[in-house]
Amino acid sequence: MSFRVSPEFRGQPAITFSDVGQETLEHLESFGAYATWIYRKIQPFLGNRVLEVGSGVGTIIPCLLSEPSIELMITDYREDYVKILRSKFDVHPNIEFYHFDTTNPSNTEIQKNPPDTLICLNVLEHIKQDRQALSHMFDLLKPGGRCIILVPAFQQLYSDLDVNLEHYRRYNTTDLKEKMGSARFDISTSFYFNPVGAMG
Repeated sequence: MSFRVSPEFRGQPAITFSDVGQETLEHLESFGAYATWIYRKIQPFLGNRVLEVGSGVGTIIPCLLSEPSIELMITDYREDYVKILRSKFDVHPNIEFYHFDTTNPSNTEIQKNPPDTLICLNVLEHIKQDRQALSHMFDLLKPGGRCIILVPAFQQLYSDLDVNLEHYRRYNTTDLKEKMGSARFDISTSFYFNPVGAMG
């Protein structure tokens, strides 16, 4: 399921990946086609200054770097992931790195030059206090910016895999729209991203 929201925003994440989570991220990273597929879906909505909430090991960052005009702010609540991200991408002059938790946003450096686009891809389901996180995302973004959210769909598909990946939940459009609305977002576009995948 994917959402694009548009009013005046600001914010970042708080995820809790176990070793299983890190292994999964690294496994997904090895499939460049997966990141490219997602990137092509979100690319039309990207602005010039993009903040990724919960960058993990940087699965989609190479795709974002293919846009030379983009200033990229990559973040994670885990310091070890931020170190991994620096080791991979620090040579690029248009990237900034931040240790940041969207449920407890204490890093004010981001607010000095806020993003016009925030992307949160397969992260919100890892955050126990997702309403609080969404509200902080709204507060972080530049007025008139965009927030792009990708989450796993259909709570009835919640399984042991979700538990192992430390997912608190899955979403449907009604639930996510309500939570984003309570965080002051206006929904401009929403769609299910890969409904065929739900069939197995």
